[in-house]
Amino acid sequence: CPNDCGWVQISAHGDTSYGVKANGTLWRWGKTDYLMSFVTRPVQVAGLSDVVQVSAGSSFACAVKADHSLWCWGNNDHGQMGIDTTIYQDDPVQVPILPPIVEVSAGLSHVCARAENGTFYCWGANDNGQLGNGTTTEGHIRIPISLPYAPFKMEQIAVNTSCILGSDTSVMHAHHIICWGANDEGQAGVSPLNDLLYPQVISLPGADAGTGPRSVAAGSKRSCAVKGFGDVWCWGNAHADALSISGISNALDVSVSSEDNVCVTTTQGVIKCWGANAYGQLGDGTTIDSSSTPVQVQIIDNGRDITQGAHHTCALTWNGQIWCWGNNSVGQLGNGAYMTHQSTPTQVTDPYE
Repeated sequence: CPNDCGWVQISAHGDTSYGVKANGTLWRWGKTDYLMSFVTRPVQVAGLSDVVQVSAGSSFACAVKADHSLWCWGNNDHGQMGIDTTIYQDDPVQVPILPPIVEVSAGLSHVCARAENGTFYCWGANDNGQLGNGTTTEGHIRIPISLPYAPFKMEQIAVNTSCILGSDTSVMHAHHIICWGANDEGQAGVSPLNDLLYPQVISLPGADAGTGPRSVAAGSKRSCAVKGFGDVWCWGNAHADALSISGISNALDVSVSSEDNVCVTTTQGVIKCWGANAYGQLGDGTTIDSSSTPVQVQIIDNGRDITQGAHHTCALTWNGQIWCWGNNSVGQLGNGAYMTHQSTPTQVTDPYE
């Protein structure tokens, strides 16, 4: 195996998983299209090289290349390719009329991207105002988003309900979370529980320049954030107010699945999850739900990043491996099998071995 073949980034959605190698190649496993085609081991995505980041949506995905161009492929029924058409795209197509892009995040049927110059764009489905432009009309080309803070350095994107994390460059670099879109469960963090057509700032209890949010993730019914000292706060599920999650004090990053399971990576490399567990997606060796108490994922003690599909979870480790667990009905765990669910992590087969 060459020196640059380790995994460096991961993304999952639904029954599909993606991984980026250090050499810029992009690979996927599990469901491969909007039909029922699937693969049980990583298969390279053709037509792309020098990939630095991928984000998986519902039967589509988008990737940022090293030259800061943005490419999307797959389902396009709401214009999520950003190319002014709704025709399905088998192969990656470049999203036009964009400045250099540094980060992309795909939701159920819409996409948001952050440009190198700090501008922010969204396109695709907009039935809940998730494009943040004051309408519910879907957009088939990129739409610039106006943010409450200016200047504002956007540092992270999380999309289902659209939420971003950024720092106000004019006020002690204090971090803020800004959300918009679906809010029927309070997942955008605002009362009353009505959809937000424009971005609004979300307040976390006790947050200031030193203890403000450091990571944010948005699911279909709840959103979560990691604050400066590593504690985790979540809002949604019919409550707009953020609530502290007990049992975690050293979190680094947080992930919320489309089915609202939550996982966090910690400073020690340990991963903790809570939520539904019918397929073993909590990774603790059981299929017992843990609705509010985090449980530790077995085997992994050097977790670097975490991503979740509908009913499966994958983790990237600091030594460049990917481990997945949970539902494996169509090979989304990438271990060469299917219809064999895993309640503990199993390593994704390396395509170079």
